[in-house]
Order: sequence, then structure tokens, then C-alpha cells
Amino acid sequence: MDLYLGVHRPTWLPLGGPPLMVSLNTLPKRKGYQAAVPWFVDSGGFTELQQHGRWRTSAAEHAERCADVMERFGMVEYLSPQDWMCEPAVIEGATIKKMHFVGTGLSVREHQERTVQNYLDLMALEPDMPWVPVLQGYSIEEYHTCADLYESAGVDLTACHRVGVGSICRRESMPEAQQIIHSLYSRGFQLHGFGFKQQGIAACWPWLRSADSMAWSYNAKEEGRKFGRTCGRPNGRGGPVKSCANCRHYALSWYERTIAKVGVA
Repeated sequence: MDLYLGVHRPTWLPLGGPPLMVSLNTLPKRKGYQAAVPWFVDSGGFTELQQHGRWRTSAAEHAERCADVMERFGMVEYLSPQDWMCEPAVIEGATIKKMHFVGTGLSVREHQERTVQNYLDLMALEPDMPWVPVLQGYSIEEYHTCADLYESAGVDLTACHRVGVGSICRRESMPEAQQIIHSLYSRGFQLHGFGFKQQGIAACWPWLRSADSMAWSYNAKEEGRKFGRTCGRPNGRGGPVKSCANCRHYALSWYERTIAKVGVA
């Protein structure tokens, strides 16, 4: 299984290390720097739906932006489409741990249909770019419904190099997450788990081809609060680390510990 280290800073791309997951929202729109590691482009969809309840960019605009990023940075392995997450808070709206979700006001089925249609649109626009179809839902049955929608549209998910699984990372029930991942794995899909924590990686790795995680950042932030200061180490750009949540030293240490604990490479 491949583990992509989720990071806040695109400036980590030329520094080497493990494969990275970087949000499109954090990438500069003009300058670029050659990536030294393979990386996965996150669409920024969680923030988009959380804050706005909709996608404010079209499929054509998304495809154009991703093509530009591939040209300027290089070494892009996978691209996230503009999928629609199906957590109740995303759909209905809520405030969870000071994070406000405006809500889309749509149904799970509508989110699934929009997710599938966006993938079809992106493939029609740029068929040679490495788009990853994403399965969305909340119950096991809903994830299989989403898979069936792709297949009804002529997409052979078993032939895709990766099939993303969304709306998993904020679940409190790990057995439920395991059941969903194992059930989808049984259909022959090469699964990527979006936004997994260390516990989720350990529980689901036998059925995942890859996953990404930014769990290290929260852990580092909490440890920094406990000690009331950062370690003061260099940040890779000539200055000291200003926030533990962006500490590359901590991130790399967490990554190595996770790989060792889970026993994957």
C-alpha cells in the first residue's frame, strides 16, 4: 500500500521524501517548482462544500487548472475530481468542533449523481489525465449504488488504476469503515482511502492500494500546545518552524512511525 503524506505547504514538493497529497487550493497560480516526489492533487472539495455548499468552478475550469499544475510542477500521479462528500453535516449543515458547514440541501443520491457526472465530464475534457473516480455515500448500500451509477454510465471501475473512497475519515465507527472498504474491495476495485487517520490505515490497509493522511498535523499542533512552543528547527526554506501543525520534521517522523506500525510500504 502507498501512503501519501497530506501537507499544507506545496513548498514541500521539491524537498524529496515520501509521496505527498497537496490541495489544489494551496498551489500558487503563477510560479511553480519542480516536484521531487510523486504526488496526488487534492481538489479542495471538502473546504468548497463545507464553506459554500457547492462547487464554484466548472469541470472545464477544474481541468484547465489541473493541466496547468501538471505542467508547472510535474510528477503528478493522480488528480481528484470535483466529487460531492456525503457526510450528514455536508448535506444538512451543522457546526462541529467550531467548524461550520453551510449544507448543500441536496440528497445523498444527488451528491452521487453529481460526483459521477463530474468524472464523466473531466474524462471527456481531458481523457489522458490521471483522474480518479470517487465513490461517495454513507451506508454500505449507498457506496455500492454509487459504484453501480459509474458502471451504468459505462465506466469499468475494475479497470481504473485507483478508485477513491470518500466520506470515511470523520466516522467514529471503525468497524463500519472496515466493512465499507472490504465490501468495495470485494468488487475488484483498486481503492484509495481519502483522509484516513492512523487507526483507519491500520484497520483497512489489507484492502487499500493507497491512502492519504494529514492526521500528523493535528497531533503536532496538540503537542505544540502542550509544550507552549515550537521546536525551532528549520522549515526547509531557511527560517524556523513557526507552527507545529506545519512542521516537516514532525510529519516525516509521524510517517515513518505509521509505516512501521502498520507494516506497509
